[in-house]
Amino acid sequence: MASVKAGAIPVYQPDLSGNEKRYVLECLDSTWISSKGKFLGEFEERFSEYVGVKYSHAVCNGTVALHLALVTLGIGPGDEVIVPTLTYVAAVNAIAYTGATPVFVDSLPDTWQMDPVDVRAKITSRTKGIMVVHLYGQPCDMDALTAIAREHGIFLVEDCAEAFGARWKGRHVGTFGDIATFSFFGNKTITTGEGGMVVTNDQTLAARAKHFKGQGLAAHREYWHDVIGYNYRMTNICAAIGLAQLERAEEFITRKRELAAAYREGLRGVPVEMHGEPAHLIHSHWMISILVNDAADRDPLRGWLAERGIETRPLFYPVHTMPMYAVRFQRHPVAENLAWRGINLPSWPGLTDGQVGEVVSAIRAFFEDGNRRNKVASAGAPITTPPIIATVGPEHASSLGEFFERLNDFGVENFFHPHSLTVEEAASRAAYTGRDFYCVLMNGGKIVGYGMLRGWDEGYEIPSLGIVVDPPSQGHGYGRRLMNHLRAVAAERGARRIRLTVHLENAAAIALYRSLGYAFQDGEDGKLIGFLELQNSATAPGKESAG
Repeated sequence: MASVKAGAIPVYQPDLSGNEKRYVLECLDSTWISSKGKFLGEFEERFSEYVGVKYSHAVCNGTVALHLALVTLGIGPGDEVIVPTLTYVAAVNAIAYTGATPVFVDSLPDTWQMDPVDVRAKITSRTKGIMVVHLYGQPCDMDALTAIAREHGIFLVEDCAEAFGARWKGRHVGTFGDIATFSFFGNKTITTGEGGMVVTNDQTLAARAKHFKGQGLAAHREYWHDVIGYNYRMTNICAAIGLAQLERAEEFITRKRELAAAYREGLRGVPVEMHGEPAHLIHSHWMISILVNDAADRDPLRGWLAERGIETRPLFYPVHTMPMYAVRFQRHPVAENLAWRGINLPSWPGLTDGQVGEVVSAIRAFFEDGNRRNKVASAGAPITTPPIIATVGPEHASSLGEFFERLNDFGVENFFHPHSLTVEEAASRAAYTGRDFYCVLMNGGKIVGYGMLRGWDEGYEIPSLGIVVDPPSQGHGYGRRLMNHLRAVAAERGARRIRLTVHLENAAAIALYRSLGYAFQDGEDGKLIGFLELQNSATAPGKESAG
């Protein structure tokens, strides 16, 4: 992704033009700068009033707020907590911190929120709770989710980190579950720099949360700790900033909703989608986001905007595709589709109408005739329509050697492909005509990708697949095109299944392979082994699989 120019339109920045400075100076003058002081109690009290809950406990960040909520509920090893895969990773990590197991569910295509039908399908005897994440400021279906939780007698935890100010049928998010959390990171609708809040209407849960967040200090005995607690307290200075921000909460939310409406109106007729907003909810639009119709346009559009000084972000990667959570094959097709197509646009409340106009004009310009397919995107190479896949032959020897030399320059010779190739080896591949298969992806007469199926000629029953795409040409769907082509070739040549190896840290490749149907198991040296079943094909006897 191209870097954003100086003086750019950022994707987010806080507005600190209220009483923040005055309140912080008051903290400094009073010397109450740590976890005691008047602003802490006032911030918690005002926050409870704003959201509509009885108890609020300020903590040092949103992630520990989630962990504290789960600890307060007694969730731990042996328990399962259902969570959407399309979320920021902190929600899932907090479950893992307790020793419980996160169980992923898919999203709804219209709201992007967790699918209640999938939630119901994932409940087992070990399910202890549902973690509801109100993604990007859009409330989840709280009627359906609260009904499921009550029916099964399990806890409901609301992660409202991105949804401060959002409402479902007139009620603020955070008031439906047994316990809920908020985040006040620097890019949130109200901020304390770093900070969070745990809220509940249950007196017992409120007391437990306070106990655990303060090092497990006993209520009536000085320096006596009767549980293993945590130092999750917020400072008085952060609370002072938070109080000043809370005073302007409605101003911020109103402006963010105006920005979303302006983007929606400005992008009419452009091949992108925005969140819907049914009449029964209020979307707080933490991040105003769009979906491009074609995933292949997502990164080129981001590059186009970056070149014009407009910062964007991709939607979150589905957490089930990340290495530490990808040990068991899962498919969540809606979440995966949304993630590969989504972009967060500049969304801060101080954004001017003129800046919104700049963003809209730049997006429109990208989709004008010619720009979309002929521009040099941030990934580098111009796209031709369509790229050509060719079986490797002697005529490719020289250019194939140059291709792998370019890969060496980028230091990724072993990233997708299990073997680096010298020019001589490339020439021998190009001259090879056996049952093993080698192909190249050509773009404008230049090799931008290479793929292989190998192992048959060594007597293996299951061939190994390998692909590599020139790094400046990544982001255009070339890898997926190569994978689909090689899968078809394998089936034509009688393979029952194919095999590949991928490094655990290569989350993008793992996500690609999963979306194509690969199931993974642990390999050696930080790798995963993926297998794809090919239907209605027979294979001659031989060794099990190529290495």
